Parts: sequence; structure tokens; C-alpha cells
Amino acid sequence: MELYAYGDHAAMVTFSQPPHKELTHRLLQLQADALNIPGVINALIGYNSVLVEWDPVSADPVMIMQKLQNWRSEGKGNSPPRHWQIPVFYGGTDGPDLYYVANYHHMTPNEVIALHSHRPYPIYCLGFSLGFAYLGGLPEALHTPRRASPRIRVPKGSVAIGGHQTGVYPSESPGGWQIIGRTPMVLANPAQDPPVSYVPGDTIEFVPIQRPQDENS
Repeated sequence: MELYAYGDHAAMVTFSQPPHKELTHRLLQLQADALNIPGVINALIGYNSVLVEWDPVSADPVMIMQKLQNWRSEGKGNSPPRHWQIPVFYGGTDGPDLYYVANYHHMTPNEVIALHSHRPYPIYCLGFSLGFAYLGGLPEALHTPRRASPRIRVPKGSVAIGGHQTGVYPSESPGGWQIIGRTPMVLANPAQDPPVSYVPGDTIEFVPIQRPQDENS
């Protein structure tokens, strides 16, 4: 574990291990403990780090840094992880890059769908945009290069693959990942509390669904 200052009123705690389930649990423990330190106002989880921010007026930076430096994981239980099933329309106008991904891996589109769906993907962290979950666990057989030219507009709910990762765009945004489907589920809502239901440590499973026949006619 390494600790260093991150500006005038924040510190970054990093771990040398690559992202994995056990590390995510340690990060969650550190996040919870950091938020209990007087003066700390936020703690954000990354792939293998936690950014701790404190009140620049009332907090004691020396005390906070000492507590972080002396922090040790005690194996305390976090809230039980939850499993989220996300329905996906694969292919067609919802997944314009499905055939590209299939051809790249010498598969059929149905083989890509079967390999991509019905498996738990752990959430390592949230970022990029509200509700965007960085997931682990994409089968190596589906690792696919990003697009040479990113799209200016990726539709809300798009399910995509980029390199060794897969994920969902919770809102319309630019993006360079290969779009293989789209979910009708609303994943982020700034008006609700909390705006995103899932958290790091949870798992996501993609479930193929079909559009009604009248929509395809």
C-alpha cells in the first residue's frame, strides 16, 4: 500500500495488485473507514486505489494522513454484494458492431452473445459518467480493439466491448467501444437517491431479450 498527497486537501492510497474481487473488498473497507475519519468529506474508489478528500478549512491533514498510513484491513464484512441482471437487445440497430466483433473472433453473432451473456461481471469502480461501471471478467475470447474513430454519439443504454472490458453507457455520450447491444433499463437517474443503485463489489449479468415482433416488422 502506498500513500501520497493529491493536491492540498486530498490523498491517494494505491495498491500494487491488479484489479480483482478481493482487492475490491479491501478498497470498500478502506473507503468506509476513511469516511469515518473526522474531516473527511469523500472517498472515491478506483481500480486499485481510493482517493480521500477532506474539508480544507476544518480538517487536520496530518491526522488524516497518519490514520491512512496506519490503516490495515481487518477483514471486516462489507454489505453483501448484490447481483444485477441487465436485459439486452443484442445486434441489429441496437448493436451495430456485433457482426464486426463476431468476424474479428471468427465467431457467429450468436456465439458472441452466448459468451458475453449469463456470466457475472464484477464491478471494480464507477466513473467516466454517472453510473458507468468498469467491469472485470470479460472472456479473453471477446477482447476486441476499440474503434479507430470514436462515435460522437453513443445512445443511452448501449452495451459495448472495448479492449479487455465490457460495459454499458448509462447516458448518451461520445465513445469508442464496439457496440453489441442496448438495454432498455435506466441505470442512472440524477433525480433519485442514490442516483445509481449498484456499487463496486456488486456483479452484473447481461441477459439477452428479444424485441416484440411488431417492432421488427
